Amino acid sequence: MENTEPAPVHSPILQRYYKPTSPRRINELPTELLVNVLVLAADVEEPIGFRPFPKHTRLLKCRREYVTRIMLVCRYWRELALSTSQFWSAIFIEEYHEPRVVSRLLRRSKAAKLRVYMLLTSPMVLQAVVAHAHRLEELHVSVKKADLLSMVTYMDFAAPHLRHLSLCLPDLDPSGVGEDLTPLFMSSIGMLKTLHLMPFPGLMPHGYCTRLTHLRLSNQHALGGIDLNELLDLLEANPALEEIDFDGVAPFRDMHPIDRPPVSLRNLRLMVLKHYAWNELSLFLNHVGLSEDTHLLICDAEEVGESLDASFPFDVSHLENMCGVTKLMISYTAEGVFQLMAIGDGDRSSVWYDTGNAFQEIVIPEASIHFATLRSLSRVFVVEQLTELWIAFPDDMETPPACRWWDVLWPMQSLEKLRLILRDPGEVIGSLTAGARNWNFCCPSLLHLGISDDGSLFLEPIERLLRTRRRYGFPLLSLWLMFLAGPDVPKAHMWEIDRLKRLAPSVVGKVRLKFGQDCPMMSMPPIYEERLNEEFNLELYY
Repeated sequence: MENTEPAPVHSPILQRYYKPTSPRRINELPTELLVNVLVLAADVEEPIGFRPFPKHTRLLKCRREYVTRIMLVCRYWRELALSTSQFWSAIFIEEYHEPRVVSRLLRRSKAAKLRVYMLLTSPMVLQAVVAHAHRLEELHVSVKKADLLSMVTYMDFAAPHLRHLSLCLPDLDPSGVGEDLTPLFMSSIGMLKTLHLMPFPGLMPHGYCTRLTHLRLSNQHALGGIDLNELLDLLEANPALEEIDFDGVAPFRDMHPIDRPPVSLRNLRLMVLKHYAWNELSLFLNHVGLSEDTHLLICDAEEVGESLDASFPFDVSHLENMCGVTKLMISYTAEGVFQLMAIGDGDRSSVWYDTGNAFQEIVIPEASIHFATLRSLSRVFVVEQLTELWIAFPDDMETPPACRWWDVLWPMQSLEKLRLILRDPGEVIGSLTAGARNWNFCCPSLLHLGISDDGSLFLEPIERLLRTRRRYGFPLLSLWLMFLAGPDVPKAHMWEIDRLKRLAPSVVGKVRLKFGQDCPMMSMPPIYEERLNEEFNLELYY
């Protein structure tokens, strides 16, 4: 126990201003209880989990700074920190740490399981890990300007308790590809759960890892491609996979389909594919089978074909997450981002397709990928079971005529909610009114309609739509009008809106009319909410 009695002050000047501090009551707690309190406080931050390393190191630095602050409180707390192995079981090593410092930090962890995160300029520091490799539970290493031969040489140790491994070699020399990790290391990692390799040829643990639940492979472009069979073999050997993140794992050396059945990934919950061209996406998705509980996230899609369906195989029956889609959102921004989100019933599954800035410098002609994608939806999704459709296109896009909208919307017999942000939604309104005399209504189940208005929308077709659908037994329950009010909106238009508000229920039915400038958003699955911006650098553009 620390001596809490204040030291005597002999200087008369200091005695005038000196006030002894009261004893620290927390130090009167039993040592074991105080240690538990401090350790729990060190772990209040959320764990690193499967976040990309070394991109996210903030939590690691916070933990290290916390331990340092504990040691600066008093001599007693310093002794507790140095003798408590839990404080040193997670170690963050940066470029300036010397091997002897690393060894000292590892010795402080005593017999505890180790989580080691290393940002290195040379793999030599890995020598300090050899004596403690049998305690490694997590090993995350990022080495700049590394060659495979040196990396392999310094990883000649066994790690039988290793569960999580990251090897990031961003500046790897392609000429060195072909080396394998040492047999001693490879044969000891049979219990591995998560694996992140950047890049991965020459480091692939063929035949050794069969219990993976999380797999991340990235930065493949610089090394000249990957054999698709090799990649599928790795997936097939790990049927327990729950998350897959492939970033730049392309191009494939052979772009022809392989004569083998799709690899079934029944336990997969999230598959992320980044920086793929449309033909690469179609080829890869043709050879994997996804369950109805899988979320498929396609980020920064490159070289999108004439329509979205070109990025998917002709037969999508083995992609069960796409067969269960009930809500669909399609948007294209003025900044050149094309985005599609398809969500299954109960948010169990989804497909998110995002081009990033793929179209930023490309002039998209009218009726190209926008409307071509709408027309091809029935090939990719079961549109007959859609209950929600959200569409947002830029102001400079010409709106197709009502007959073409009819072709898109007529199969959607279960559609209940339709939201449109278009330059001229009048053509869509016309398609929803057409066919009344023949009782061949488009979207007969439609209950909620939302449309945008910049001041140029004619309100007479809206009134006709409300009257007609009520008359023939298909009334709307709500009409939402996003009115983009501004100084250029003619007053006559404002009077028309007031007249629409005063329509009698006997004329249009008990429809709720909503007016405002707030644009509602389609809710996204919870799996994206916490990771969307930080991990995937995405946002919803509708």
